[in-house]
Amino acid sequence: MAAVPPLYHERQQGALCAVHAANNLLQRAAFTRGDFARLQRRVPAEAAPACGGCLRCCPERWCCRRCRVGEDFGNFDANVLLMALGEKRTALQHWDARKTDVDQLLGRLEAETCTGALLHTTAASHGCLVAAGMRCLARCFGQNGHWLALLRRTPQGTGEEQVFVVDLDSKLAAPKAYTKQGARALLARHLRVNTTILLASRMDAAQKGPSVYDTK
Repeated sequence: MAAVPPLYHERQQGALCAVHAANNLLQRAAFTRGDFARLQRRVPAEAAPACGGCLRCCPERWCCRRCRVGEDFGNFDANVLLMALGEKRTALQHWDARKTDVDQLLGRLEAETCTGALLHTTAASHGCLVAAGMRCLARCFGQNGHWLALLRRTPQGTGEEQVFVVDLDSKLAAPKAYTKQGARALLARHLRVNTTILLASRMDAAQKGPSVYDTK
């Protein structure tokens, strides 16, 4: 593993991984929980995840999506990330999960305008016991996951130990840097478990803000 350069790295607080991922990607404290809560209220109802009910015995009207994607709790979804980063001139593009060629994904990360990626991991990305516990909790509180940021670094000079991407997962004690070969192995693991991958890129002056993320 390559040496980690000094970087901005927010650590996990509550269920605010989406806020941390956005800030880690932008390398500054660009957003607060309040900022994301404001944007959450703008997400059209038809784009919001359907509520599965906190408990089977509870009427659905008691278990609105606010109970797990609420202003005070977190668990913000991709719609909010798209709007938030759009305000900072950063566009997100969904990587088609049917494309399993890791070298093709690496090629997209190497694009001049690409700044990194946001990954959404679920229970399938974890070990058996952790995954089982997460699935159990999901039946009660709705399907959650975890957002993390991968920051692309522009290689300087030559050598196999050049940093290609840095994992700025808010659950890590410190960032983890990967060479291109290490990044290939990391991304290959995520592709195998159908991790949601949103590629981040700088918007040019002609681009408009991103549209609401299609959850279908």
